[in-house]
Amino acid sequence: MPEEDLVDIKFRLYDGSDIGPFRYSSAATVDMLKQRIVSDWPKELWRYAFLLKVCAKDLGLFGL
Repeated sequence: MPEEDLVDIKFRLYDGSDIGPFRYSSAATVDMLKQRIVSDWPKELWRYAFLLKVCAKDLGLFGL
């Protein structure tokens, strides 16, 4: 896959820690990103994961 087709994506959690950065194809879907966030959610913060579950359908990508 050519380098220019990849994007780096990083998510900042409310406690200041980060998930990522991940390299994705620019054709990646929002659902693919949601699944990655859920799978990499820090286990010590899992009690707050229900917030992610409740809000997951509203999670979107914001352009810079």
